[in-house]
Amino acid sequence: MADENEILKGAIKELGITNVAPEIYKDLLQPAIRELGNDVLIVAKAVSIALSPLKGAVWGFDKIQEWISVKLTEKLSKTSPEKIQTPKMNIAGQILLQLPFCKDESELREMYANLLASAMNKDLFASAHPSFVTIIQQLSPDEALVLKWISGNINKVIVVFEETDSKGIPTKDNDWIEPQFQEMCKSAGVSFPEMSDSYLDNLLRLKILGENTWSDIKFVPEYADNHGLYEASVDQEFKKEIFLTELGKKFIEICVK
Repeated sequence: MADENEILKGAIKELGITNVAPEIYKDLLQPAIRELGNDVLIVAKAVSIALSPLKGAVWGFDKIQEWISVKLTEKLSKTSPEKIQTPKMNIAGQILLQLPFCKDESELREMYANLLASAMNKDLFASAHPSFVTIIQQLSPDEALVLKWISGNINKVIVVFEETDSKGIPTKDNDWIEPQFQEMCKSAGVSFPEMSDSYLDNLLRLKILGENTWSDIKFVPEYADNHGLYEASVDQEFKKEIFLTELGKKFIEICVK
């Protein structure tokens, strides 16, 4: 096997790392060199090729400023100039850090722009919570589409509702929560409707959506019909609803609109 230091230098070269002493990377690469020998150069080259499309993919501040300036002018066009203020850095700073990674995700970019516009509006800035930046960061583009659909189609708090009998069978022409939510995802135009269960779990985790479960018990007296006589019984129905939380309603108001 060639000298480890020579292989190390070759690997660093394949990775495109320059102007750095090879010793800095020795501890990171040495176990791989000992395991693979010269083959580590092939791996390093493959890593370099795989990462090459990312070069230049992250927006520089000049591109961010260009896009966000135009977008904010549009969003604040109906706001009185005297009500436009400098946003607080605990929101604006986070947004500017995240926008470079949303170059190709228009739905998430729009959410960040809506949040920043709200933070710049004296009438809305108090509702522009810093945690909203983190929430957007943890959303997929599909989930952003679902929230946009909800904002335009749900007049009440309840998003989906399920009612089942004591055997867990849906009643009254109802269906289980999961297929209902998947149909909602399809209506929203998501790219991966088969991921709807995961989307629902994530929106619940983020507290944008909440879940309530309860049961109703009713006494059914003895009765008869053409099929025979039925003894008195007790029926139990189980109900579950997915609803917009107060946080979710405020998030949609400020970030989705």
